[in-house]
Amino acid sequence: MPAIVEPASVTPMVGRSRPGCMLGGLSLLGPLSINAYLPAFADIQRDFQASTADLQLTLTGYLLAFVPA
Repeated sequence: MPAIVEPASVTPMVGRSRPGCMLGGLSLLGPLSINAYLPAFADIQRDFQASTADLQLTLTGYLLAFVPA
């Protein structure tokens, strides 16, 4: 029975899942951060004595980061 020979251009998949797992974890930070931020609006407004418009501006700035260029 002849041995199976892989072409030189084929790279093994070992170690290629690490960047994928890292990118997947980073993609979870967006929803997690907004879900922690929005319920705390009233507390942030009280603690920093900020107006509602100021807090809405911070939310606008956060969402602008996700606009595709």
